[in-house]
Amino acid sequence: MLAVVAALVAAAPAAAQDPATELCDRAGVEQFSDVAEGDYGAAYILCARALGLTKGTAAGGFEPDAKLSRAQMAAFLARLWRDTLGRACPTEPAHTFTDTASSFAEDDIACIYALGITKGTTASTFSPTGELDTAAVTRFTARLLNKAAPGTCDLTGDELAAAAGCLTGLNIAPDTTEAAAYDPTPRAQMAVYLIGAWHHATGRGQPPEPPTKPAKSPPLKDTAKYAAISADGEHLCAITTAGDAVCWGYNDHGQVDAPAGKYAAISAGWGHSCAITTAGDAVCWGDNWAGQVDAPAGKYAAISAGGSHSCAITTAGDAVCWGPVPAPDGVTLV
Repeated sequence: MLAVVAALVAAAPAAAQDPATELCDRAGVEQFSDVAEGDYGAAYILCARALGLTKGTAAGGFEPDAKLSRAQMAAFLARLWRDTLGRACPTEPAHTFTDTASSFAEDDIACIYALGITKGTTASTFSPTGELDTAAVTRFTARLLNKAAPGTCDLTGDELAAAAGCLTGLNIAPDTTEAAAYDPTPRAQMAVYLIGAWHHATGRGQPPEPPTKPAKSPPLKDTAKYAAISADGEHLCAITTAGDAVCWGYNDHGQVDAPAGKYAAISAGWGHSCAITTAGDAVCWGDNWAGQVDAPAGKYAAISAGGSHSCAITTAGDAVCWGPVPAPDGVTLV
């Protein structure tokens, strides 16, 4: 009988880890005022506070749904490396960025650059206020893991695919689809990836199964009649049959606030939107941290709003772009 019981116990599946008890020691640590129990990443956010990875906002919150900036990402990763793991930040090589001197994360940016975790948006810019998509965070996290524990992730070949597969296998990301997505990264999601990375960097092993980032679907606007439409990850824009521009969905940068006018073409980008008036002028609105809203004068026939840049085709057939233009030949600077 004892042998049968032992066999049954051995065959029983292991109990799922509970983030509330298995994630980290959070005894005596108070949760941020704007994070409720059961919210996406709540346990991970509290762990980040317990480990000193974040202090939150002056008002006592964490802003879990706010989009992660590149400077915030640098601060999180540098604190994990320097303050939590107790590793020294190398001083060489020194970066050549000209836009980090006024950033709160200036030293953190220098740290992750010297570690080889980031290359910047160009050779001379880091774009500290720019936002990050999940694919970039996945690359950064995998690179940090390889610095903390060499060989953790094999990033040869397609780096993004390899990093997404590695983080999923390590229970840092819930699946490769999320890990490789070019969706905006909320601060709560960074906390989830950060604590998972801390587990492996400190030899704690596999963390509990991570939560999946909630999907945000912009609602249908109304029953108006439309002639054109464009959808980004979190907002949509359309042109009615009367020629009016109408946008709806996430509006943290004013990307939904289409100016009055009559339009012939429209494009919803990441944090901003662009359109062409019936007179052929390019008009953009929303986030402008990299100049992606500063459309040059001219007459245009087509337009496309990207992430930190926008492009259009003139009526003469020329391509015109503004904001940081992606590196050529498939080179990705993240």
